Amino acid sequence: MKPLLSNYNLWISFTTTPTLKGEETQIRYFSLLVSLLYDPPFELNEQTIYERYKEVQQNRITQGFAFYQSIQAPGKYYPIPFQINDFGLLFLWRQFTGLENLWLEPFLTEAVDFSLYAHTKLKEITLLSLSQKFHRLHSFCDFYSGSLLLAYEPLFLTNETKQLMYSFIKLLPNYQQLLIKHPELPVLYEKLLQYSTQKEKNKWNLLG
Repeated sequence: MKPLLSNYNLWISFTTTPTLKGEETQIRYFSLLVSLLYDPPFELNEQTIYERYKEVQQNRITQGFAFYQSIQAPGKYYPIPFQINDFGLLFLWRQFTGLENLWLEPFLTEAVDFSLYAHTKLKEITLLSLSQKFHRLHSFCDFYSGSLLLAYEPLFLTNETKQLMYSFIKLLPNYQQLLIKHPELPVLYEKLLQYSTQKEKNKWNLLG
């Protein structure tokens, strides 16, 4: 348990309360992952993930762990332009889940758009949607510590993913630090690319 929790910058103490210790943002994030793992929603999508996070946050507030003072948001990839408190976190999760837009610097969007266009074979309309998913993934991983996947097996990486990573290293600020912080990122890239490719095939099969 200790190695798992340390990955999320959390730890347990049986001599003082509360038992689970660490930054409140991290505790809520970890609690969400555990909740989704043990009680997955019938349909996993942007809205259900956001609603589950709201439940987790409200439970923490009810237990006495509200934000009584706003804090400055950390962030190198996505400099969050508002204070972090209970209200701010809800809006941030709307951004992370895709219910609201991220406010990114133009050079970031151009870098990811260029990389996807240059190193994948997906159609332009798919790339626009995929680009937003990559931005949300990077922004999320910049804000939180600890794997998005509680357990995963490293995949054989396709050339597309390898080329994307090489391009991101060259074009995106602090990307190598992001990879060190979240080594699961290549696995998530593979899943996003596979999902987008399959969705394209299904669309054209229906049209044909």
